[in-house]
Formats: sequence, C-alpha cells, structure tokens
Amino acid sequence: ASPALLNKAHDISRPISEYWIAASHNTYLVGHQLTSDASAKMYSRQLIQGCRCLEIDIWNGKDGEPEVTHGYTLVNNVKLRKVLEQIKKFAFKTSEL
Repeated sequence: ASPALLNKAHDISRPISEYWIAASHNTYLVGHQLTSDASAKMYSRQLIQGCRCLEIDIWNGKDGEPEVTHGYTLVNNVKLRKVLEQIKKFAFKTSEL
C-alpha cells in the first residue's frame, strides 16, 4: 500500500464490486505458466507492489510437506512454508509506488 493513501479517509459505503482490489494470478511464477520456475520471493514482490489478493496453489509434497506449484506442468515446486514466511514478512510493508 502506498504510504500516501494510508492516512487518507476512504469512502467504504459502496458495494464491494465498485472497489478495485489488486489481485495476482499464478503469483508464484517467475515466467511462463507451464515451464518457468516457482519462487516464494514472488509473493514479497507482489505484496510490495500493492497486491492484496494472492493465489497459492497448494499440492501434497513428496516428503509430506505441502508445496506450491502449477500442477501437471514443468514448473518446479516451492515449499509452502517458504511462501508463508514471505507473506508474513511482507504482508503489511508499504512502498512508494
């Protein structure tokens, strides 16, 4: 969120469909949705840029630990724990964007 907007009064009386919410699809992907890498750092990047709706595709990991990946593709896996650590660290950070 932009620091300039944090202390500004906002009209919240309108229906939710009239508001703009920054959302991210395939948040974890560094590039192409079928062949690129998945990275937990993409979550911090999106949060710093003001995104507030993140996609987390969680799959059962081979070692029993949940993983984030784009299933049935060539995309690698990233541990859910690493994604959640990034979200915890950056969810309430602001930028000058």
